[in-house]
Amino acid sequence: MRPARSIGRLAGRSATVGRSLPIRGGLCAAVLVLASACGSTTDRDVVRDPALAPELATYLASPWEGYLLAIDPALRADLQSGFEELRRVGDVDAARRAAQRVEQVAGALVPAEVLRAQADFVAGDSSGVLARLVPADSGLAPRTSLIEATLTWPGALVLGRAAELEARPDVAHAAYRLAAESAEPARRGAERTLEAALQFTLRGLAAALAEDRLEAARAAVQRMEEWAPGADVTLRARLDLARAIAEPAAELAALRAWIPRQPTVGNYKRLGHLEVEYGDAERGLQVYTQLAEQLPNDPEVADGLAAAQFVWRLDMLPAEVRQIVDRERLSRGDFAELLYWLLPGVRTRRPESGQIVTDLPLEHPQRAAIVRVVNLGLMPLQDATLREFAADEPITRRQGFAVLLELPEYFGTEAQCTAELAGRSRPSGEEICVAAARCRIVADVSECRLPDALAGRVAREGLRRMLALLEQAP
Repeated sequence: MRPARSIGRLAGRSATVGRSLPIRGGLCAAVLVLASACGSTTDRDVVRDPALAPELATYLASPWEGYLLAIDPALRADLQSGFEELRRVGDVDAARRAAQRVEQVAGALVPAEVLRAQADFVAGDSSGVLARLVPADSGLAPRTSLIEATLTWPGALVLGRAAELEARPDVAHAAYRLAAESAEPARRGAERTLEAALQFTLRGLAAALAEDRLEAARAAVQRMEEWAPGADVTLRARLDLARAIAEPAAELAALRAWIPRQPTVGNYKRLGHLEVEYGDAERGLQVYTQLAEQLPNDPEVADGLAAAQFVWRLDMLPAEVRQIVDRERLSRGDFAELLYWLLPGVRTRRPESGQIVTDLPLEHPQRAAIVRVVNLGLMPLQDATLREFAADEPITRRQGFAVLLELPEYFGTEAQCTAELAGRSRPSGEEICVAAARCRIVADVSECRLPDALAGRVAREGLRRMLALLEQAP
């Protein structure tokens, strides 16, 4: 009967097992439901590190990018880890700690400084970025010298955005340009800030010129020329600077570029004058000829046309004569050379005397002109007793003007402006200056009183004006 008992026990166990299955199944089901509920709660409610806002992350790039110097791999990895935490979740402290650790080992390091600037940017301290990356003495044309010197564009990228937020479009544009080839946000930023940067720099230029800070003004114009060389605002800035620093050649170049934008009569008059004096005399003659056709009764244009014709004829003379006109200080020999070539009849007129000049060697390049001028009575000897001309001595304004004022007498005519000097063998210096102003050799008596040596252009213009007076004389 044991088999039956065995079967009975097995049956009892089976019954027990069978009764326990629903309990275990219920527990499992409860566990599964709870697990499911816990799983869904984790997805919704567990606190995660917030991702960095895209408007910040866009302007962050690995500080190692573009850095060409070798560095310990462990330091590089440490700094990179700090950067990744900053860019991923905006962990400013992690970035600063990483930069500090690297600097404690390697000293000042550009990538570490860039990471600090990036941390300042993420922390909302845009002014701190500028203070860190822009030199304090940058003036009107700030240069990110730290970034430029090492060619690391990530620093330029974050600097550009920080400067934009700080309303410094000049710094922003300069920085964006440095990173434009490496980062699309920088390229877009450079385009976005160009016009504002030009206007900001133009205002700074005006302030610098008003305060006579010429180096700052030059730097401002130079930066504008780098940013937009053909823009109207840049061309006008070049012209303003050239006029402020009184550089006629620079003004001529700037006016040539500007005048198509503003072709006014005043600009063309100025262009004609500058071309005649410092540029192409033939081009200046063309400008004045066109102005004379439009303004036949304008005395300023008529005078400019006469000057252009005179200078254009001067361009036909030997090179050594043309070079005299460009000299700031004429010698007595230089002035004699100008008289020899520019006064009509001097080279062909028969001398009235045969004075000997004792201090002129035969090989002196101006000997022929000096001897001719002295013997025609146009210039006196410096020392009549020793019969010395002193060709290499400078000639003052008054001495040169005194010679010009005697030209009416030399040519046997009269000029009203020199009437008071007629018959005077040795007029005073003041009398010479007053007469020079009346004859329009100078614009004002004070220009004659200057003790400076006579300049070539002043001598040439004085000669031209006296010859014009002689042509009008009865």
